[in-house]
Amino acid sequence: MLSDKKINLNERLKYYEIIEINRRIEKRGIVDNNISYNKQQRLTFRAFNRFFDIYLTPKKGILHANFKCREIDGYGYEKLCTVNPDEYFGGHLHGVANSIVAISYSDEGSLLGTVQSDGEIYIFEPAKIHF
Repeated sequence: MLSDKKINLNERLKYYEIIEINRRIEKRGIVDNNISYNKQQRLTFRAFNRFFDIYLTPKKGILHANFKCREIDGYGYEKLCTVNPDEYFGGHLHGVANSIVAISYSDEGSLLGTVQSDGEIYIFEPAKIHF
C-alpha cells in the first residue's frame, strides 16, 4: 500500500521530501495570557539540503472573527469545516536576519507553510493534498 502511494506521489510531484520535525515548547508562562512569547515554539528539521531552526509565536489576526471554512469535494458536495485560529504561527529562522516564517498545522499535525530566507522561498505542505 505504501509503495503504491509513493509511486503515485512520484507521478504527481517533480520533487518532494518526507521530513521529521522536532516540535517543542521553548518558553511558557505559568499563567495563560496574551503575551505571544508565553507560547513560543521551536521547530528543528532537515529539508532541501539544509538545517531549519525555527522560532514561532502565535500569529493573531490572520483570520477574521467571522471567518467560515467550507470544504468542497470532487463531486461538488460541500460541508463546513473547523479552523483553529490558535494553530497559526509566525516567526523566523534562528540566526538568519530578515527571515520570515508562516506556519500552521493540519488536524493530523502535518506542517503547512512557508519559510523565506536568503532570497529563497521554501514551501511545506502535507503530501496527502496531492492524492
